[in-house]
Amino acid sequence: MDLAPLVEARLLDAEPVRVWELSFLLLLLEWWPRLALRSRRGFSWLSRAERLRVLESFQHGSVRRVRRVSSELRALVLGAADEALQSYSLPGA
Repeated sequence: MDLAPLVEARLLDAEPVRVWELSFLLLLLEWWPRLALRSRRGFSWLSRAERLRVLESFQHGSVRRVRRVSSELRALVLGAADEALQSYSLPGA
């Protein structure tokens, strides 16, 4: 399921500062494995377990702003997923 268009639609009405923070966080996420010298590839190349570990470290890390923006990104993605799933109907419903 491609959630990017739904997340993008939600960001169209967001404040520019919020969009910038989320964009910066995504850039930081992609580069984090390289910056931390744990991988020669970016976040998108990591295994699912490694990606989850990085996301957890961002969400529970020591930098308050990173925690806040990570939580906002999580809420955006979960909201988009919920919206996408509502368009599906259960068999026999």
